[in-house]
Amino acid sequence: MLLTVEQQKAFDATIRKRHQLEAAGKGAGLTGRESAALSVQWVDSHGVQHSRASGRGQKGDETMRVLSVIDDSPVYALDSGDPNYDSTEEPTTFRTVDVGGKSKDVIEQYKDQAGAIILEYFSSSDIDEAWTRVEKLDAPMFEHFFVKRLVTLAMDRGHREKEAAAVLLSALYPSALSSAQIQRGFVRLIEAADDLVIDVPDTAEVLGMFVARAIIDDILPPSFPDTVAAMSTCEGKVAQEALLLAHGHLSGPGHSDRVLRAWGDFDKSPLDAAKLKIKAMLDEYIVTNDVSEARHCLHDLGMPFFHHEFVKLALTMALEAPKDCNNVANILGLLKVLGDSGEISASQMQKGFLRVEGHVTDLALDIPDATSKLEHIKSICKKHGVLTVDT
Repeated sequence: MLLTVEQQKAFDATIRKRHQLEAAGKGAGLTGRESAALSVQWVDSHGVQHSRASGRGQKGDETMRVLSVIDDSPVYALDSGDPNYDSTEEPTTFRTVDVGGKSKDVIEQYKDQAGAIILEYFSSSDIDEAWTRVEKLDAPMFEHFFVKRLVTLAMDRGHREKEAAAVLLSALYPSALSSAQIQRGFVRLIEAADDLVIDVPDTAEVLGMFVARAIIDDILPPSFPDTVAAMSTCEGKVAQEALLLAHGHLSGPGHSDRVLRAWGDFDKSPLDAAKLKIKAMLDEYIVTNDVSEARHCLHDLGMPFFHHEFVKLALTMALEAPKDCNNVANILGLLKVLGDSGEISASQMQKGFLRVEGHVTDLALDIPDATSKLEHIKSICKKHGVLTVDT
């Protein structure tokens, strides 16, 4: 039996609350038409399935790929005068487009657009606008250029821009930047470290911190420094120093806080502020089991690209709950409601599960049966349609 009789009743009661509230015109303040519009799905010209959440498109998630296959797809370059130039990317010929009466390489055009988005973001700090513009670029094969350009533009600027760049990377993953492309972008940065040091003397320190921050933020795998250090293209002195420093930043007690505070008080980061709000709304939901209020709070958060954090924290709380406690059923019932309504997209739901799976070994230090409990929860979620794809 997946749920006890009492837990099944609690699960069903949570789902019924959604229908009762919507029938009364309450719930999350969305009409039936608006709620239906949230779950629209389509496939773009690249064959990527998208799901629309809060009127916004999101690419399907993909599991973390190992770096040994990171070169499966081609990498493109401009010319030797470009700051992101990589000599290993020659020779390559590209289709050109007409821009303002001038012929321009499609990659050059992408980089120009990426640079404009980044500079505008540094000025405005508007994550949502930057996310929208990156999504509209709709160039999944070129995303590593965006990653490299974002970090290189931040490296010779102040702490504010460095923190802003780290926050944006976390926000764009996985809906606007794929795991493989983020890793590719960071590999290109490490490969270029010995050239970047000419203009940015503290390249090793800054780049090492960016790598450490990306690992803390779950957008690079913990094995990244070791894997890249063994690559023949990353044998430069500065490249190796950056990877060693990344290791150092990730060692010792309190290393997460040190990394998160490296460029300022992490509590002021928009994403970390969102994490605190998500924790508060879930704590309140556990006490009140108020589905309507939880939906309102998630809607007011206004960060559909960060809903995977909501799923991750909700699942963690379910794992921490006593086995026979109704909290598990109530939490999974809430995820069912939010998934069915489209308020949390299928891709964000999957990403939340993947993030918990990636940290289940650490969770097992405090929750000895975390692995078996997670498998049990996944079985329940698959049975009730909360999780529609294998993770």
